[in-house]
Amino acid sequence: MKNDKGLTKFAGLFLLSLFLVLSQPVFGQDENLLKSKELPTRNQSPLELTFPLKEVARVNLETRLTPQLIVSQNIVYGLSQNGLLFGYDFQEQRLLWTYKLSSPAQTSLILSKGSLYLVDEENNLVKVSQEGKLIHRESLNLPVAGQLQLWEESLILATTDNRVICLNLESVDLVWEAKVDSPVRAPFLLLEAGLIAVTSSGSIYLIFPDGNLKTLGSVGKKIVPYAYYQDGHIFLGTEDKHLLSWEVKKRRISWSMKLAAQVAANPLGVGKNLYALAANAVIYCFNLKTGEIRWWHSVPSRLALGLLPAGEAILVATANSPLLCFDLKTGKELGRYEVEGEIASPAKVVAGRLALATYQPSTGQGYLIFLEPEVELSLVPSLPSPQKLGIDLTFTAQAIGFNQPRFEFFLEKEGKRQVVQKESERATWSWIPLGPGNYVVGVKAKDKKKTKETSLSFEILKDTP
Repeated sequence: MKNDKGLTKFAGLFLLSLFLVLSQPVFGQDENLLKSKELPTRNQSPLELTFPLKEVARVNLETRLTPQLIVSQNIVYGLSQNGLLFGYDFQEQRLLWTYKLSSPAQTSLILSKGSLYLVDEENNLVKVSQEGKLIHRESLNLPVAGQLQLWEESLILATTDNRVICLNLESVDLVWEAKVDSPVRAPFLLLEAGLIAVTSSGSIYLIFPDGNLKTLGSVGKKIVPYAYYQDGHIFLGTEDKHLLSWEVKKRRISWSMKLAAQVAANPLGVGKNLYALAANAVIYCFNLKTGEIRWWHSVPSRLALGLLPAGEAILVATANSPLLCFDLKTGKELGRYEVEGEIASPAKVVAGRLALATYQPSTGQGYLIFLEPEVELSLVPSLPSPQKLGIDLTFTAQAIGFNQPRFEFFLEKEGKRQVVQKESERATWSWIPLGPGNYVVGVKAKDKKKTKETSLSFEILKDTP
């Protein structure tokens, strides 16, 4: 009996120890493992955006584009819905090449080491050079589920038969495969510790570089195909119209917010806020830590395309015009750009401009357009030239496309320039001329990103004209 009791006690202690080990966070004390391998959101868009916008270039691609645009070294790569792959050089403003796929793409487009990768609807993995030349095409004989991700030196694929497949980037040979409980539905998320995969059932897996995987937990609900990761939290939309935050280290939901409709695009975190587009044509701004709604605003369409941060603003693209811009903190509308026809992609930054795909349903034409802030400065006198001595004149600067501009007024006579009003927020300058002659009155406007100057000639007479 004593031996049986001792064995029972030992077994109990062993099981308790095993439970304590398994219940420890997989990431231990190393917080670096929870860091995203993606670039910080703030660095993805250095564009300081002001309105109004104007079109500076347009490319006719004769068909509707898919929502994804890739920008690399001022070259825009894109794909049409009928399988036309292209590269466009914005600096030279010319279409570099096109390549027609044998069938439309079913996955996203990936750019790595001078090559573009995708899987078409015939389940061919296609590799095309940045010059538009076919490098490799191979039938995968896999039921691809639509998710394609670059990871280190590998391509990661999700399949409809509940597998995650890893292929060598160069040879396209199989490296490993992992089995999950249902097809991966959300975009893969890259962490220092490994790859996060979220399946359609809501299960969350951590996949290590060698293909081993660990089940982290489940949100307990079916998800929609959108996800975002920041600061140790996964943000997911669910089929029952919730947006939730799942804490990776503690493996639990930290907050969940019921919406009027499903999340309709990948959420986006900027600073302490999380932004999400919903299928009821609304953009929401949440407190990233608590889920509290800070502001919301209606948008043109329930078909959401995506979000782009731009300085202290956020750009919203939906299928219907216009392209909208809101203040990150307050939700105040800062500007809009009306598009002919429909918007077909989120906005991307290229060489300080915006790239945007559009579509004209009446003609079936697809376009890639480029936009930049319209910057204008004019100077308006209260009275026309010429005027007599001693009359009170006011000159008003009118600036378009500046963000909180400051103005400096100057006066020139016989080539000699004098600052008559130092740089300030005041857009007017008053002048009582005391000497006759031909003057040049001018103003310089500037903000953090740009400076512009304009002037006009003004004659002062001794007598009334």
